[in-house]
Amino acid sequence: MQELGLRLDETFLSCDAGGDNAPQAASPLLDTVRLPHDLKTRGVGELRRIADEVRRETIQAVSVAGGHLGSGLGVVELTVALHAVFDTPHDRVVWDVGHQAYPHKIVTGRRDRIHTLRSGGGLSGFTKRSESEYDPFGAAHASTSISAAFGMAKARDLSGKAHHVIAVIGDGSLSAGMAYEALNNAGADASRLIVIVNHNGMSISPAVGAMTDHLSALSAANGVRSLAEVERQLQDADMAAGSDRKTRAETLFEHLGFRYVGPIDGHDLDMLVPVLRQLRDAENGPILLHVLTEKGKGYGPAETAADKGHGVVKFDIATGAQFKPPARAPSYTRVFAESLIKEAAKDSKIVAITAAMPAGTGLDLFAKAHPSRMFDVGIAEQHAVTFAAGLAAEGFKPFCAIYSTFLQRAYDQVVHDVALQSLPVRFMIDRAGLVGADGPTHAGSFDVAYLGCLPGMAIMAAADEAELVHMVATAASINDRPCALRYPRGEGVGVALPETGVALEIGKGRIVRQGETVALLSFGARLDECSKAAAELEKQGISTTVADARFAKPLDVELALQLADQHEVLITIEEGSIGGFGSHVLQTLAHQGRLENGLKVRPMVLPDIFQPQDDSSAMYAAAGLDAAGIVNQALVALNRDRRLPGRPKRSTRAVARKPLSGEPAPVRVSSRALRVVLAQPRGFCAGVVRAIEIVDRALEKHQAPVYVRHEIVHNKHVVDSLKAKGAQFVEEISDIPDGSVAILSAHGVARRVEEEAAARPLIVHNATCPLVAKVHNQGRRYVAQGRSLVLIGHAGHPEVEGTLGQIAAPVCLVQTEQDVEKLDIPPDAPVSYITQTTLSVDDTAAIIAALRRRFPDLTGPDTRDICYATQNRQLAVRALCAQVDVILVVGAANSSNSNRLREIGAEMGLPSYLIADASELREEWLEGARSIGVTAGASAPEELVRGVVAWLSRRGPVEVSTIDGREETVEFRLPAELLDRD
Repeated sequence: MQELGLRLDETFLSCDAGGDNAPQAASPLLDTVRLPHDLKTRGVGELRRIADEVRRETIQAVSVAGGHLGSGLGVVELTVALHAVFDTPHDRVVWDVGHQAYPHKIVTGRRDRIHTLRSGGGLSGFTKRSESEYDPFGAAHASTSISAAFGMAKARDLSGKAHHVIAVIGDGSLSAGMAYEALNNAGADASRLIVIVNHNGMSISPAVGAMTDHLSALSAANGVRSLAEVERQLQDADMAAGSDRKTRAETLFEHLGFRYVGPIDGHDLDMLVPVLRQLRDAENGPILLHVLTEKGKGYGPAETAADKGHGVVKFDIATGAQFKPPARAPSYTRVFAESLIKEAAKDSKIVAITAAMPAGTGLDLFAKAHPSRMFDVGIAEQHAVTFAAGLAAEGFKPFCAIYSTFLQRAYDQVVHDVALQSLPVRFMIDRAGLVGADGPTHAGSFDVAYLGCLPGMAIMAAADEAELVHMVATAASINDRPCALRYPRGEGVGVALPETGVALEIGKGRIVRQGETVALLSFGARLDECSKAAAELEKQGISTTVADARFAKPLDVELALQLADQHEVLITIEEGSIGGFGSHVLQTLAHQGRLENGLKVRPMVLPDIFQPQDDSSAMYAAAGLDAAGIVNQALVALNRDRRLPGRPKRSTRAVARKPLSGEPAPVRVSSRALRVVLAQPRGFCAGVVRAIEIVDRALEKHQAPVYVRHEIVHNKHVVDSLKAKGAQFVEEISDIPDGSVAILSAHGVARRVEEEAAARPLIVHNATCPLVAKVHNQGRRYVAQGRSLVLIGHAGHPEVEGTLGQIAAPVCLVQTEQDVEKLDIPPDAPVSYITQTTLSVDDTAAIIAALRRRFPDLTGPDTRDICYATQNRQLAVRALCAQVDVILVVGAANSSNSNRLREIGAEMGLPSYLIADASELREEWLEGARSIGVTAGASAPEELVRGVVAWLSRRGPVEVSTIDGREETVEFRLPAELLDRD
């Protein structure tokens, strides 16, 4: 294979990554590549240099963010070649799993955010449709790419279109049945489809199974093909059609109806580019290209690692040493593995099964102790479960260790092959609950709900690592039914471990702290947070019991009834979705009549969303499942206000029962009207008014249609009203016909967009808010002074993206105080900051203070210079919170301004809701409230506020008032060409 030119001793120069590792190497060619169309005119020599720079950029980004390293390094050349040859995003490239997509993100417009990988508010570690149009299909689980790509190909054919669809799948992913199902379906069809098999002999661990052996045999028999040999392969396949091709077939893929090409060197751009061009221009389909790559290619520490650098934390680029903090306690995964090893030493019938995750599940340790009793079946969860069922049917004791998120893939096998037959398969469910940086695709949210409904299934959850030891022993003792044991990712809580596990009594929990008023019934690893919450409640004079359920099924009914009978409030806490443990408790209490005598029951579960990636502790805090959230739930249930100092206590009232279905809604009888208090100022700011006026005047002057690049503002109602007048909204300047009117968004756009518009025969009106443009000018001025520049704002926000694109120099983006500590800027360097209005004023001020502490030579605008509209609306919400019980914010879900207003309300301790309009209001939000505060984001029209007041008025009498706030008299001039000349 071709050697790569990457040297680890090259000088790193840029601060763009914002990390604390070695600075990034100069990338003169990559700096000219923002999107794939910038690769189209490059020769192979330039593409090779770009690939080297992409590889360096990938290494640097992962060194400061952590994540999946080896997979991306192995497909750098393939990524560059695909985007150089195919017309993405018009042509669809579907990456299997997505581990390898970091280079793809770098060349598809996300390079400036690549250092935010897997962090809160940052780029996903996988492909994600909502993140980029270059990600046509989201992924994170294996073996989905061929099915999705074939579906896209059929949709293309049915629509009469002609673009290309390409699936890129690793040989490890070909071990899953879904990949064979897709190959079987697509191979029998005439649709054009390109499947690229990235053959590196690895999944997370070395790939296993006959398919990998088959691919290796093809490589050994034929060697790496030359370009002439590939051309002959295509010609031979063209001459042999249909059944004749299958008769002459030499590979499994040809027998399935694919034209087979390869193997070729996946790191040789002199080979990749012309071969991909030939596949692009081929008229018949489907085609499978066999590409040989090396996972971890070009970075020595990854190439020599056992897993080829699959998943890493932050590391030192020069040595590859990972910055792992000292462990405070052993990981749950290790405790499980060591416990199972001990159980297997006592019982020769115990066997272990993993689906391509020996290291991730800890079964690599088991394999060293009991090599003949550990089975890695490849990425094949369905097979793993039924394989385990077969072992159980013959008297063995299979422990099937699969992550919670991956067990979803085998649900029918769990139901039909295991539970229905009461076979004692033991499911060891690692990564239960939230998993941090891997985000919603890997969250273990649903297993209790989808297993708890199965007759006969026993379900345990370990509260700590000592409980896990005993529960492994318990699972080994269960021989009459299937069982599941769930435990979280990461370290234990630090309790002492027993030497050996002791089987627990099935279906029995325990009380760990006795109280009188509030009972916290925990299932799983939230027990430690429950204990912290109980301690805090005791400080407030609230006696609290803490219990560990241990089992969701069979439930400890005696314990649940005891807690219900002896406490005023019962709160269940679990690391799972609705429909899990709390639902089982409620079902029991309802049937036992315990919900009819004043008991207050509050199930605490994960929110009904796919929760975005972040640090695990931050995710649990956002879900309300940390100690503070549990305390708050208890106080709310007890009708005790958790107030900020000096804030008046909210009034409360009794709430009548809701009407039954079919009953007329009762007339609301109240001794006083509902107070509706409006914030002042609220709604449109001067920049939004100006942008809308520009569109209106352009329509008057030029007639419809006029074309607006991106949303003019973040509000669907505004956009829809302008569409009704004749405005058309586009994402790219290239979408606007010559001779038309083009209007640039109020958020501001990158300089390249302005230049592209100016170079076209277009009539251009720039609706960028003058205050946004002011920030652009500030940034240019600081850069001209030779100062390092920091931009405070949210990654991905249009104002932030526009600002980054306006400044022709490296800019370090900072979103939190923690980001300041990661900045790779010398402390004695001259530093300046600028800020767009996507964070709260308080957060911005805190970040500026952190910058001042770190950089003595710091300049930037005064906090009073932050957008007046942002400051005024946030101050108004704070004032509103002192007067009302509930906050309603009218605005768009994608509006940072509106989201900050809702967050401030929540931080002030009030129930706060963001709504697009009155249709999203919910009656239950307002139960018990005597006063409602209403405000609106800077992009929301006043008519939406009036609609909310009207909705509230239909419930009963209201008294509407407005708080005293700052008067806004700011007006911005329109472009001269749109001013009236009369």
